[in-house]
Amino acid sequence: DGVRKRLENEHGCSAVFIDRDMMDLYECFCAEVLWPILHCIPTEFNLTDLVKQFDAYTFVNQLYLEKVAELYEDGDLVLVYDYELMLLPSALRKRFPDITCGFFLHCPFPSSEFYRILPVRDMVLNGVLGADLIAFNHFDYVRHFLNTCTRILGLESFPSKIEYNGRIITIEICPAGIDPNKFQPGQSVEADPAETATSALTEVISTGNAMINGGGAAVGVAAGFEGAGVALIDSTKRHRTQGANVVAGAGSEGMAGIEGGGREGKQQGIIKKGAS
Repeated sequence: DGVRKRLENEHGCSAVFIDRDMMDLYECFCAEVLWPILHCIPTEFNLTDLVKQFDAYTFVNQLYLEKVAELYEDGDLVLVYDYELMLLPSALRKRFPDITCGFFLHCPFPSSEFYRILPVRDMVLNGVLGADLIAFNHFDYVRHFLNTCTRILGLESFPSKIEYNGRIITIEICPAGIDPNKFQPGQSVEADPAETATSALTEVISTGNAMINGGGAAVGVAAGFEGAGVALIDSTKRHRTQGANVVAGAGSEGMAGIEGGGREGKQQGIIKKGAS
């Protein structure tokens, strides 16, 4: 409870805590199932283990749904970040049918032939398709995603759009990068890992927000130091904050500084509200 209060008081954050055993299963699905498939690495599955891991993955996505639901207000825009939360867009859509939601995948997306290896391929695709905007780093990943939706789910797709359950979803290329103006030749900077990660995801959130509705402010959720996240972007409160998030992952220095490190400090996400 002390950690929760400190996050809220010092960082304006609200955390998503996950049981250690559940976290282990969840991380196995992310790191040993999803990540290799998305990076076109041949993978063998133990179906018994896979069922448990996918149940944990579903459970963690549900935890995020409940936490976002506590903060969500009508008119907010939500941006979901990366493969650790691929079921969240559809869950948000079911809870809030009129929600405006974006999803950004910060890693490759494989060809349909390779994606077919994933036993839960339909459920993961349907999860992502709850978003209004789906963005990728590269044109090839857009092409692979559209082909996969057509060949696996039988959906009708266009060069930058796809029709799903009576909605038109926009598919975009949105390369993630850094602002070179923030780095000077020969400059030596010792940055706080949490601040560095926050800045990186802020860039993605700002870009995604501009693509969907041309700007706004944000309340953010993130999972894992280099992992997934969510941002609620309130278009009615412009300039409330530059962006969205403080991150926490197992063994990250940022989290160790808050929780004192250790295995018990495994915490998958922190929600940060923007400053006025």
